[in-house]
Amino acid sequence: MNKLQGLMFASMTLMATAAVADEGHELTVVVTGVSSAEGNIRAVLCQEDEQFPNVCEIRQVVPAAEGTVKIVFPDIPAGEYAFAAFHDANDDQRLNFSQNGMPAEGLIFSQDAMGRMGPPNFQDSAFELTDDQRILAAARYFE
Repeated sequence: MNKLQGLMFASMTLMATAAVADEGHELTVVVTGVSSAEGNIRAVLCQEDEQFPNVCEIRQVVPAAEGTVKIVFPDIPAGEYAFAAFHDANDDQRLNFSQNGMPAEGLIFSQDAMGRMGPPNFQDSAFELTDDQRILAAARYFE
C-alpha cells in the first residue's frame, strides 16, 4: 500500500468512526405538573419489541421537583420509541396503588397517552427520534 492509499484508508476509517459516533441522539423529556419534590421520577424509554412500559432496557431516575422535571436520555439511536415514567414519591421503586385500584403516584407517558384500564399501548405513546429532540409530557395524578 503506498502512502496515498494509506492516507485515504486512514481518512475513510476516521470518517466511518465519526459517522458511528454521530448515530446517537439526545432525547430530553420535560415533565410538567409534578406535584412535589418528594422521591424520584423513574422513567423508561422503550422500543416496540420491548414490553412497554414494564420491561424496557433504557432507564433513568431523576430527583423529583415540584412543577417541572427534565429527564435526559443521551446517545439514543434513531428509531421509534415510547416514553413512560411515574413519580415515585415514597421512593420504594414501584408504582403504588390506592385501595380502589387507581395509581396512587403520578403517571407520565409520551404523547400524553393514557390507557382505559391500564397503561396505554406502545403505538399510542410512540414517537420517531431522528435527531436531538425535546418532548413535553404531563404528570397525571388520580387522587
